[in-house]
Amino acid sequence: MKCLGTEVLSTLDPVTWRRGKFYRGVNTLALWIAQSTHAYGSSVWGTYKQWKACGAQVRKGERATTIVFYKDMEREVEDEATGETTLKKSFVATASWVFNADQVDNWTAQPSPLIDKTEVLDSAEAFIAATGAKIVTLDDSAYYRSYTDTTNMPKRALFTGSSTRSATESAQ
Repeated sequence: MKCLGTEVLSTLDPVTWRRGKFYRGVNTLALWIAQSTHAYGSSVWGTYKQWKACGAQVRKGERATTIVFYKDMEREVEDEATGETTLKKSFVATASWVFNADQVDNWTAQPSPLIDKTEVLDSAEAFIAATGAKIVTLDDSAYYRSYTDTTNMPKRALFTGSSTRSATESAQ
């Protein structure tokens, strides 16, 4: 089973290691809170079995974070008036427990080539140039360094977007 590559690791949005899909709804909120509370540096999550399948091991004593998994279920319902039976679809919520990548040993993201998925917006570039700010790219973090009066911006290729915004929107 192939592990998740590094192309999605630069986002703060919680993502499953196995499929590289972003969590949605209440799960996003629950995992953001867990990341913040426990100061996890990673946004990658997986179940115990998923981590094991990737060759990783959840460390002893680590506690899982609960998420909600919704499943389509069909059941037969009898109409009292007519006596006819029909199939009725409904959602069933079940709990699942996931661990953050910071809670496991023997896991590293598989390196993948950085591909710049951002679109250069001339109006945004002109605005930034007009500010006179000194923008540099020294490392993979965004920050302002007062003693050099420079702003460090990560490489554009590190902005990957999410299920709710494009790579360009994430870079702006």
